Amino acid sequence: MGVEPTGRTFEVQHIHMYRVLDGKIAEHLANRDDMGMRRRLGLLPPRPSLSGQITCPINSSLFSDKERRSRDNELTEQTGAV
Repeated sequence: MGVEPTGRTFEVQHIHMYRVLDGKIAEHLANRDDMGMRRRLGLLPPRPSLSGQITCPINSSLFSDKERRSRDNELTEQTGAV
């Protein structure tokens, strides 16, 4: 990557998914948190804090955790989703 060693240690989450066909692995998908790893190594700035709020991708409004939970509960009741 062209980055000097930092001497720092870190943990990074990985997930591996396999599709098995006729007893053999037909497909392997993997995902890991490369951005988080780079932040922990000091190669990227820390994420900005939203002070307990999340950004709604639909209309870019900000909702508090309480408002988000309320909306999630309403949707669950309307759709019967778990």
